[in-house]
Amino acid sequence: MVPPVDWKSGLWWVSSLILFLVIVGFFWITPPSPLPPEAVEGEGGTAPLPATSEVLLEKAMVTRVELEGKKWELRADSIKQEREKITLFGVDGLFFSLKEQPVYQVEAGRGWIDLKQGNLNLEELELSSFQGEILIGESLTWEGEEDQFIINQAKFDNGKIKVSCRRLIYDMSAKKLFFEEEVEVDLRF
Repeated sequence: MVPPVDWKSGLWWVSSLILFLVIVGFFWITPPSPLPPEAVEGEGGTAPLPATSEVLLEKAMVTRVELEGKKWELRADSIKQEREKITLFGVDGLFFSLKEQPVYQVEAGRGWIDLKQGNLNLEELELSSFQGEILIGESLTWEGEEDQFIINQAKFDNGKIKVSCRRLIYDMSAKKLFFEEEVEVDLRF
């Protein structure tokens, strides 16, 4: 004799199985949604997530190295990268000679590095040599492959000579300073 079929229980089990497969399929196939740009807990409290894709680093170092050796080494309180451009905030570091000897210690408010061209730009800067020379300027430009940098609105002081000019060029290979445009010299004896 065949037992009677309980249609209610059978329908309930089949419905539950279908619902389970639909839920699993939905989460299996659908990719997870990105996090909303809300606050994220960090060491210093909360910080909003960026709306665009970028890289943010804190207390990082960037170094330019060529076949001859290091050209410069910069540390920054924070670094932000957007495509081929790196922005530096709270910069300090070293500029090196062709023999990888430190020539100038540099401090700057902010700067930019063009990764494609290899160019370096700094603003609100002060360079100090290990011989006591001080260079101060509004901005510094170091073109990628060049062995020289240019400082705009520059002031130079070595204790005996004080020079101000609109443009100063330092040739790293020749170890020479060139002062251009509206040069004022103050000699101290």
